Amino acid sequence: MTYIQPQFGVFLCHNSEDKPQLRIIAECLKNKGIHPWFDEWELRPGVRWQQVLQEQISQIEAAAVFVGSNGLGPWQQQELEAFLVIFAENNKPLIPVLLPDAPQKPELPLFLRGRMWVDFRQSHPEPIGQLIWGITGNRPTYEEGLSLEAVSGLILPNQPDTEDTSELEKLEILLSAQKWQEADEQTRKIVLKNNQNNPLTASKIRQLSLNLLDSIDQLWVAYSDENFGLRIQSQLWQKILEPEKPRFKLFAKKVEPITDSQAWTRFGCLVGWRGDDEKLLPDVKLDFSIKAPSGCFPRTRLWLHGGHGNTVKQFVALMERVAQLE
Repeated sequence: MTYIQPQFGVFLCHNSEDKPQLRIIAECLKNKGIHPWFDEWELRPGVRWQQVLQEQISQIEAAAVFVGSNGLGPWQQQELEAFLVIFAENNKPLIPVLLPDAPQKPELPLFLRGRMWVDFRQSHPEPIGQLIWGITGNRPTYEEGLSLEAVSGLILPNQPDTEDTSELEKLEILLSAQKWQEADEQTRKIVLKNNQNNPLTASKIRQLSLNLLDSIDQLWVAYSDENFGLRIQSQLWQKILEPEKPRFKLFAKKVEPITDSQAWTRFGCLVGWRGDDEKLLPDVKLDFSIKAPSGCFPRTRLWLHGGHGNTVKQFVALMERVAQLE
């Protein structure tokens, strides 16, 4: 009998301690028509497994690197080194995946930190669907995501309560349909819900649930192809605050640090909230499309209580809170 080698869609690079969780994920992918290379299924007894791994790594079209509470295993580290060389040359997708028990700030290899990861610690955006998108380049529809969520079988810890989850599902529907203005309003509704729909003071902002903010951010980032989101805004804000480096150090004058008020104005212009005259734009003049400036949505300025110069202080507090998501 001749054995026909299957065409593998993705290599599952994992710590052997995480194998029970990987079995569930591998079954999900297989059920959706993606044949994963999973060592437990593919390594034939009696063969030199190092040679088999080397052959597969050079042939596979995508790889998912899983990180859980056990960190990276010793053989997983060696696999990563091979992926780094081969995938960098061929521009193949190398997908970091955080398992449900991964720590809040997982230790990711340096070359993985700049890549969008799939996060099984969160239910939104739906992680199996995100993983399939990374592997195939085809984003599952919202309805397909719900069906995937139902069969994934993984326990997701520290999720928002049921009511919050329902509101997040509404947000995901709007974002998947690219209804940016409606999604912006839904986001404001979710964030202000526990404050009787009233804008937030600085003290209230510091009490915002990091888990909820993270769920909101991941949805915006995923469905906007990294154009919108809270972390995007945080990165822009930090860049504005960084002092400009002089081109010629010898004759350079001392650069005065930018004030929070100046940074707030620059930020509003950068993300499209302000016009050329630096005044805030009404809704009718905003670009509610994917072509809007990076960081335009969600309009976090609408979450702020404001008044008597407090808007700047509250936005600074919000950016500090978002920075805690990193």
